[in-house]
Amino acid sequence: MPLRKRSVRALQMNEKRWCKAKVDCEVNKNSVFSNVRLEKLNTVVKKDTSAIGNYILVDFNQVNNLLRSAKCQYCEKQTLKLELGAKLGFSYNLKLLCSNCDENKTVVNTSLKSVQTSHDMNLRITQAFSHIGKGYSAIEKFCMVMNIDPFSSTTYGKCARRLDNAYTLASENIFAEIHREIKNVYENGAEITDLSVSFDGTWLTRGHTSLIGVGCVIDMLTGYVVNFEVMSKVCRHCSVAKNKQGQSSVEFSIWYEGHKSECDINHLGSSTSMEMEAALTLWKRSTSLGFRYITVLSDGDCKTFNYLCEKKVYGPDIVIKKEECINHVSKRLGTALRSTVKDCRAQGISLGGKAHGSLEEATIKKLTTYYQKAILRNKGDVNAMKTAIYATLLHSISTDAKPQHSKCPAGENSWCFYQSAIANGEKPNNHKLNVGTPINEKFLPKILPIYQRLASNELLERCIRCGTQNANESLHSLIWAKCPKEIFVNKRRVKRAVTEAVCEYNKGTVRTIVETQKALGVATGGSTKQLATILDCRKQKFRKRRQNANPQHVGRPASESEEPFAFPARPRHALLAKDLVTWQAMVGRHILEDIVRKVAQYVDEHYPVDKWHLGDLIAWVAQSALKYRPGICELSKCLEGPLKIIVCPKKLLPTLSHLVKLLYAARQ
Repeated sequence: MPLRKRSVRALQMNEKRWCKAKVDCEVNKNSVFSNVRLEKLNTVVKKDTSAIGNYILVDFNQVNNLLRSAKCQYCEKQTLKLELGAKLGFSYNLKLLCSNCDENKTVVNTSLKSVQTSHDMNLRITQAFSHIGKGYSAIEKFCMVMNIDPFSSTTYGKCARRLDNAYTLASENIFAEIHREIKNVYENGAEITDLSVSFDGTWLTRGHTSLIGVGCVIDMLTGYVVNFEVMSKVCRHCSVAKNKQGQSSVEFSIWYEGHKSECDINHLGSSTSMEMEAALTLWKRSTSLGFRYITVLSDGDCKTFNYLCEKKVYGPDIVIKKEECINHVSKRLGTALRSTVKDCRAQGISLGGKAHGSLEEATIKKLTTYYQKAILRNKGDVNAMKTAIYATLLHSISTDAKPQHSKCPAGENSWCFYQSAIANGEKPNNHKLNVGTPINEKFLPKILPIYQRLASNELLERCIRCGTQNANESLHSLIWAKCPKEIFVNKRRVKRAVTEAVCEYNKGTVRTIVETQKALGVATGGSTKQLATILDCRKQKFRKRRQNANPQHVGRPASESEEPFAFPARPRHALLAKDLVTWQAMVGRHILEDIVRKVAQYVDEHYPVDKWHLGDLIAWVAQSALKYRPGICELSKCLEGPLKIIVCPKKLLPTLSHLVKLLYAARQ
């Protein structure tokens, strides 16, 4: 078959990617990943034949050249021309004239006027640049490159104020719907619904001197943002008035009385206390929305939680409970171990170094990971969490002379090489070669108090849900993408960014832009809806891809059989996992998977399984080597057959041969 031209193939690729009649972005309702917010955002992209934009960029001279070929209906001469009249921001009055008979044919505007005084084009330009986190300066630079006259800063200010009002109105409609959906999910029929929420604060500028901060409350069951609050210590109008009139003058006092209701300042304390004040405001407002936030998931800082308990927002009878973010809790172990190493070094005691059993950085990172997994894999069971946490410590200090694996999980599939060997009736291998995080037992008195503190019942009970603040962090990134931290702006601009980000987070881009433009009095075109739908669907596809690639990214532990590259968790296979990463880079992941697939087909006749993955193959070959004790030649013969049907066997033979040698070495 002759090859198609590159241009034809490119068109087909574009068609496959963007112009499908239906793109499935569904997240299974029975999946642990699904929540109400994601189900509502699950959209379908359909080809919209009417999605033709109302606005196009046109060279004005080219339009006049086109009109020269048209005849005047009065004098029938080809003397028509188009002239620009009054400038109304990005909109102009267009006049169609005949230079021969001086007839004024038509006078129109390049864009329609909205319900109020602003032109459609001016509002769209303001909204577009606000959506990408830019302001008037960026509009000027855009016009400079495009050779377009910009509108004035005064016009921009008027459009920005209208945009603020539109976002406020749109958010009110969306929040009203969100609150109804949350109540329907809980289905308790009570006037006040008790919620478990995650709360976190974020600031406009980095450091501890920010003048503007934001606090957001997210319902942990549905994933919806329930409410938010913007705190500010500065008001530009007040600063200008103070400089002009003087803060102690009578004129300023009179002016401030009229300005007080519109003043941006709603916080007078430190920047750090903004988070506490924002939380207090949100908790007080919750009852007016029909909710009570009785459980709060927050980071390790207890100031906000203690402040809420001190204020007794819901009265003395309602006690607010605190839950811990497991991401923050797991970091405490690494921080405490590093601090212990540093303190001991100051006293002349060396815990770190490169010697076997030292508490080096790589060991600390692994212990932190094991601590987090011990909590995740035993969700809902405090005793199991504690046992798994101590198992990682005792496993690390075990030696051949003194094995301490009583808390390690028993069975053939145990991650502990010692327990696995016992279950198979075999002699356990050498500890020095199989313990991935060796720790000298003489360091135990320094380390054990840290584990006792981080494995206490009080702490683990607050981790029982295994919740994280990932949702809050995701929302924060969306907020500051629309209002970059590098540029200082006022509270009004930050609130606009937060309002838009929260609406997009709750209901997606399509619903947000439709509601906002409806409030602006601007018609939402087909191109706008289709592009917004594509953006929403792209986010869903990206999330689904991450879930399939690594389920741990969405807040739950993955079983080894779910991952396409799920290596056995035993320490003796660490070398295999490390070398396979190198092979992926050398021959490509897809080629490596092809090798595994064909090898699996070959050996499936002797050892049938339901589904083969790379981790399954490695585990099976390694177990076979341990069980049947075949020689390296026998293992090579077992894998030679599939190589004959693989493309480029000469290139891949050394790679697979190296795999065989490593597998053979792993059984020793």
